[in-house]
Amino acid sequence: MTNVTDTPSLVPLALTPTQLETILAKGKAANDAILAAAAQGQTAPVGVWKDMYEYIYNLIAHNPAISDGQKYWFQGAQYITSNQQNVPSGYFVRDVTAVGFGVSGPSDPSIQAISDAIGEAVYDQIKHDLA
Repeated sequence: MTNVTDTPSLVPLALTPTQLETILAKGKAANDAILAAAAQGQTAPVGVWKDMYEYIYNLIAHNPAISDGQKYWFQGAQYITSNQQNVPSGYFVRDVTAVGFGVSGPSDPSIQAISDAIGEAVYDQIKHDLA
């Protein structure tokens, strides 16, 4: 088994036009939900990036060219962003982040804001790589 802390060179994922369109649509839907909530003075809904992460993970899960670390990240990200505390990665990352920031717990809105900023950065990187 490969250690997920190994840092092999990152391999670009070859996507079909349909797969790419699906990723972009899921990312746009998440981004739009965040913007709509902000326009109404509300916090973003929990888990808006889950569909995009889950879709990407399903594309790479059995691809031997993709590192175990990359697979692990996308597998865990879908649980972290959706605050699924019944999944170890979903609870652990949020709990450690809450302790580090001194907030009330893993469900604190500031933790979701961090998760959403990461999701937006992933989405923006995908768009950037297409340019």
